[in-house]
Amino acid sequence: MKWSPLVIVFAVSTLANVDVPESFDVRGVDRFPRSWIVLFEAAEESRPHEFIVGPVDKMGQEVRFEHAIRVEGEKIRVTYQIPPGFQLAEVLEHYEKQMRRTADKVLFRCHGPACGRSSIWANDVFGIRLMTAPNRNQYYLAATFTADEQQSLVAVYLVERGNKRIYVHVEQILTGARFDFDGNRNIAERLAKRGFVRIDGIVPNGQGALDENQLEQLDVLAESLTSFAGQQVYVVCHLYGSMKVDKLLERSEECAELAAERIAEVSGVTTIPFGTGPMAPTEESTDSRLELVLPSRLRSE
Repeated sequence: MKWSPLVIVFAVSTLANVDVPESFDVRGVDRFPRSWIVLFEAAEESRPHEFIVGPVDKMGQEVRFEHAIRVEGEKIRVTYQIPPGFQLAEVLEHYEKQMRRTADKVLFRCHGPACGRSSIWANDVFGIRLMTAPNRNQYYLAATFTADEQQSLVAVYLVERGNKRIYVHVEQILTGARFDFDGNRNIAERLAKRGFVRIDGIVPNGQGALDENQLEQLDVLAESLTSFAGQQVYVVCHLYGSMKVDKLLERSEECAELAAERIAEVSGVTTIPFGTGPMAPTEESTDSRLELVLPSRLRSE
């Protein structure tokens, strides 16, 4: 899936701390302080693109990804080098803070092997060899932004190479028309296949509560789960915050009970609430969320 569109600018920086000529930052995403642009491309025209919102894999010569958005728009690609002396975690926090503050919606995030192989992202997805790194040293963030009534999709891929250099690759697709991303599409199929699935777009607040709009979203989602009648589906609520652990556990249990009751009411499926509080983090996710788990379908790798 190597991207090779017509571009108005393509350059490689050979001078430390100096941006390539005629390059610029994407709108809505500030660069890490004192980083500089080493690669830049900007499309001349709108064309179809696959915006990846899931881990990547490769079978033979074919690149595969679990989820992607097919969208038409103008694409801008910017690659930054980070000054020496910074940790990858510091750079990640810089971009995650921006997404939490200004993004309309975070569509996908992953860390390390959960993203797939770094060599696939670097060579086959982005076509930028210098983005190759040890699999454990990669992060991918994807979100939607709106600036001046213009919607865009933004992907940020961060790596720390074996030589300790850190690079950040940012891609922005400026879309011609607004769209709503339904991350819960085919949720029943994915739950049956993997044994677990994260519910997109429903995030409990700091107290573990769900608002009425989120409960209505659960009603719609529940209608697609009727095929699991007769099976036990666990509704798991993860909750992170500044409260003490025992309080987070208590509130996450209440959150799970509310969501499980709502899903069961609409779908007729047997649901079992389970509140984990902050006690089940993963390498790619330490944020509050709701998940569905079908233990009978879980398999060890």
